[in-house]
Amino acid sequence: MKNTPMLRAIVTATALTVAAVIQAADHQPDRTDRQFLEKAAKTALKAVAISETVMGKLSSPSDRDFARSIIADDSTANRELMALAARKNVTLPAPDTEFTRKWSDAGTQVDEDYLK
Repeated sequence: MKNTPMLRAIVTATALTVAAVIQAADHQPDRTDRQFLEKAAKTALKAVAISETVMGKLSSPSDRDFARSIIADDSTANRELMALAARKNVTLPAPDTEFTRKWSDAGTQVDEDYLK
């Protein structure tokens, strides 16, 4: 499945909607809520790290715009998820930067791989 702007928007909107429901709830999150928060934060952190890593290697202005939108949108989602997790006493995983090695070692033309 391609990582299209529409798909990214749907995933981000879904994550923020579920986070808002959890936030509004007057109870402590259960195991499913915790797992969701952890996975959403990990996914958004990964997307930001990869997008930041490839930004200077993308040749297409539209691909750079897409990377900028990923960085902005997922950074916002992460800040909101981290604040919510703190209020709900959920410890989120530390960022894992190991996956950015592939992108750091890549050549200068990474557009096609990045958009997959």
